[in-house]
Amino acid sequence: MEFPSVGAREFELLEHAVRETGRVPIKPRLTYDYNDHILTIDMPTILHESFYDDLKQSFTLAIHNLPYDRMTIRPQIHMNYPLQIVDKVVTPDMVISLTATQGPTTVVLIPYVGETALTEEWDHVFGKVESMIAKHPEIVLASIVLVREAKPYASPPDGKSTTASETLHNRKDSDLSHKPQPLPLEEFITQRSTPRTFEEPVRIADHTWCHVRSVEYFLWFKGEEDKPIDMRNGKPEHRAHGILMPEVHMDAVTEILQKAFGKMRNMFLKFQQSLDRNPTIPHSVLEKWDIPPFPVNWALGALGVMAAVDLTAHLRYMNWHGVRFRGTKHARDSSYAPSESEHESNSESMQAAGSKRASARKGPPSHHAFQTIMIDAVASGSISLTSDKKSGSKSKKSSSTARKSNPLKATGSRKGKGNHGRKGSNKRAKA
Repeated sequence: MEFPSVGAREFELLEHAVRETGRVPIKPRLTYDYNDHILTIDMPTILHESFYDDLKQSFTLAIHNLPYDRMTIRPQIHMNYPLQIVDKVVTPDMVISLTATQGPTTVVLIPYVGETALTEEWDHVFGKVESMIAKHPEIVLASIVLVREAKPYASPPDGKSTTASETLHNRKDSDLSHKPQPLPLEEFITQRSTPRTFEEPVRIADHTWCHVRSVEYFLWFKGEEDKPIDMRNGKPEHRAHGILMPEVHMDAVTEILQKAFGKMRNMFLKFQQSLDRNPTIPHSVLEKWDIPPFPVNWALGALGVMAAVDLTAHLRYMNWHGVRFRGTKHARDSSYAPSESEHESNSESMQAAGSKRASARKGPPSHHAFQTIMIDAVASGSISLTSDKKSGSKSKKSSSTARKSNPLKATGSRKGKGNHGRKGSNKRAKA
């Protein structure tokens, strides 16, 4: 949500207040434009957080195993770390920073940044990541997780009698004069009428509370030491695309993560050497360290998304219940993100206010430009791969493996899809 005409002092006071809120479950993420005085507030959501929670665990394990000198360098993983970008302050979903362990802290290196986007937010998030790379050309890896719902979420209609309003109020016959409490998670989610598979929505009391259509990962890797990542025109081998859901096809992403972590090791080594202190661990130990396979389990990640979908559905129900039965003020649903229509209306109002952010530069390319596996082909059971020839045989093998290991196919998969995707799964899309 964007707020125009916010002064720099007001933003700094708000930023300080957010930092001082302590260990609350969810903190707002702030982006501020010092030129246009526009404050953007994004509330992290259960679904947004789930993707980077898994990656944070993976990077934590990988970094912990590196034999770097803890008394010399200090890598950290952040989920709410503000970055100063020219005349803006942005807060990515995930950041890895690298500083000296012993002060004064004069240098902050950023090896990695990650963002989450909905379809309608792609251009904004793409530009945001580009601006971070421009400010921190040392970035080794950048990622965008694209989440798409089957359709924008809408709560049950106000003022109408619906199955939801008749059955989910949780009001006892003897309590007609009191404001009812919402159903707890277990009582709510066990009323689901659809199979618990990724293809099916969370439908309870004839209403769809959440239906994520797909989750895709887009990664860009610093392939050339003396050049920053070029998200638009970089070489195909310096980027990767993968699908976490509706089926797991993440081999290309895992490969880029492996390469990128090797580059991060080199950055750790170079920075450690530059500090010119007597290391407690010889530099050669880190330099000669064989990088083990990157510790990521995408099948578990997909199951984690399913749990996040359940929790999102319940949170949306509680927000609706509070408005419908408890008289709370109707606020924009913060459990996920603005709908396309709301996003468009906000954009139009900002343009009408004379925002100066528009530039002559060509807008970001669509996410379709970076896809190597088509979502529709996955959903229909016919996988189309457009990766280059040298990785073709590997892609065929990994697609087959992904189907066999997909944990979401174990229960309630669609009828007639028992041999889902085997025919044609190894076919290449024609140019």
